[in-house]
Amino acid sequence: MFGMLAENKLQRGEADNRVTSEGRGEADNRVTSEGRGEADNRVTSEGRGEADNRVTSEGRGEADNRVTSEGRGEADNRVILEGRGEADNRVTSEGRGEADNRVTSEGRGEADNRVTLEGRGEADNRVTSEGRGEADNRVILEGRGEADNRVTSEGRGEADNRVTSEGRGEADNRVILEGRGEADNRVILEGRGEADNRVILEGRG
Repeated sequence: MFGMLAENKLQRGEADNRVTSEGRGEADNRVTSEGRGEADNRVTSEGRGEADNRVTSEGRGEADNRVTSEGRGEADNRVILEGRGEADNRVTSEGRGEADNRVTSEGRGEADNRVTLEGRGEADNRVTSEGRGEADNRVILEGRGEADNRVTSEGRGEADNRVTSEGRGEADNRVILEGRGEADNRVILEGRGEADNRVILEGRG
């Protein structure tokens, strides 16, 4: 298995948080390109994530910190494209964030780690669709992080885990749509994910 990982140019995980091009992740936080993640923080390109921090391209995330492209996130730190977040760190497309780390499509984040689609994030872990992410846990769409697991679409990472739709977010646990992240809990829908808990939903980080 390690030999296969070494040979696979697109998947370079080697210890825990391994990634295999055939969908046979073996340790925690594994990611498989065939949608058969098996441990925590798993991500599958077919939308069959099964443990914490899962991300699925089909919108069927099931545990904490889930992200789904169809808007059916269900646990903490959830992010959905349809606006039906339900627990803390919720995100709604209609601007109805309700707990901490909330995200609203109208830019009315209210607690920490808020995310707004109009670029008016106000606390930590903010995310703005206009590329003005300012605090931790930021995510950008182009993926050229520069500091710890950072990803920036423009190469201007600034804080931890930042996220910006225009590519100026810049630190740990970043998510990129082009797949050039670089650390643990990687998600590779295209075989290039690389940072912590990264998500590449075909342009729907």
